[in-house]
Amino acid sequence: MPKHVATGVAGAAMVGLGALVVAAAGATDEATPSAYTAEVKLVASEECVPGGLIGCAGAESTPTASPTALLAAASANPAFRPMIGDGGWLIGNGLDAAADCEGAACNGGDGGLLWGSGGAGAAGKAAVYAADGTLISAATAGGKGGNAGLFGGAGGAGGAGGADVNTSAAGANANAVGGAGGAGGEGAKLFPSRGGAGGAGGAASSLNGNATGGAGGVGGRANIGLPLPGETPEENYGPGAGGAGGAATVGSADGTGGTGDQTATGGSGGAGGYGLISGGATPDLEGNGGKGGNATAYQAGKAVGGNGGDGGGRLAARSSNAGGGGSATSESGTATGGSGGTGGKSELTGLGGRGGNGGSATSTEGGNTTGGRGGNGGDGGAIGGNGGVGRNGGNATGGVARGGNGGTGGDGGSAVGEGTGAGGNGGNGGNATPGAGKAGTGGNGGAGGRGSASDGNQGNDGNDGNASSNT
Repeated sequence: MPKHVATGVAGAAMVGLGALVVAAAGATDEATPSAYTAEVKLVASEECVPGGLIGCAGAESTPTASPTALLAAASANPAFRPMIGDGGWLIGNGLDAAADCEGAACNGGDGGLLWGSGGAGAAGKAAVYAADGTLISAATAGGKGGNAGLFGGAGGAGGAGGADVNTSAAGANANAVGGAGGAGGEGAKLFPSRGGAGGAGGAASSLNGNATGGAGGVGGRANIGLPLPGETPEENYGPGAGGAGGAATVGSADGTGGTGDQTATGGSGGAGGYGLISGGATPDLEGNGGKGGNATAYQAGKAVGGNGGDGGGRLAARSSNAGGGGSATSESGTATGGSGGTGGKSELTGLGGRGGNGGSATSTEGGNTTGGRGGNGGDGGAIGGNGGVGRNGGNATGGVARGGNGGTGGDGGSAVGEGTGAGGNGGNGGNATPGAGKAGTGGNGGAGGRGSASDGNQGNDGNDGNASSNT
């Protein structure tokens, strides 16, 4: 089949063996549409050009296939890359990592130096156990997404972490740990773009040991998250979101395992990507932090929700919001919700990002519960920026219950006019609903952020959660 690459109408040079080809726009995939595109055939015939100058990464292995096509199966970033086309080092989309990759070959390929989106990282491998419960290979992390070119293209998505399901008998080999999600690739450095999303952390489950979910991957950076004048992109530009933390489970609903020595801990959410400038308002901000993983414990096991990822910061724009803490659910064991992440910090100007809500905690058979703390708001930019809002603490239900405290509001910058330089409001404390005959205490409201010395206003403290006592 003929090989094509999407280019800008600004122009494309003729392509020939041994010729240096220059194009005005780079190859992009469907995730990175451009306002005006045209199709330009890279070669005159349907045969691959030998020698690796023109890419044939998608071609079958035939006597006419280029060395790059043969190497691509082993790595999305091979030592020898064509100049133009899939996997091209000058112009072209990066290759997705192969599903059967190993090690560094699981990272997505970078886009071309000038134009091209990064390839996706591969998903991590699940843990493998022998019949007697001996660990053969641990769960692996997801691959990183590839970076985009200078002038166009989106960052590749990070791969999800591998899962770990361990049914071994109690002992040193009984624990389960999910693989971490891969980081998202960076968007184009000099033009509007999208950063790649971080991969989700892998889930972990253990019948007789501890289980820890994998951490979510960090979202990819995107310097410019605003469209060009007159442009209406199909998707918002901006940094990539952090990946969600992996879920964790100990014991089983059938009564197996779940002793008081076992703890299920959800994975932490990944931080959102960084950007210089970008747009958007809640809830459609790009580059938010990932949610913490949920935790479930059966019988007497303990459950701890994962912490939310921090929001991505900005140089001169509103920063993104943090991820919420993961929930925790137990039977007779204790349950503690995950803390919300901290909102992104704006450096020069702009509103700080919101914190993430604390995770809820629930026990169904009398275990003590503590809601997760609400995340702090991010600080506003130094020039007139307002502090981000602290978010609410998580609710607690069952046993002796304690609602999570609200997050602190972010600090404001120097006031430059009315309504600027104000501190963010603190979050509300979480509610407490104790079990029969047990005490409940609502969470404390978070303190407001500090306003500037001139016209900034300090944020309001959040309200304490409501406590009740069932008898």
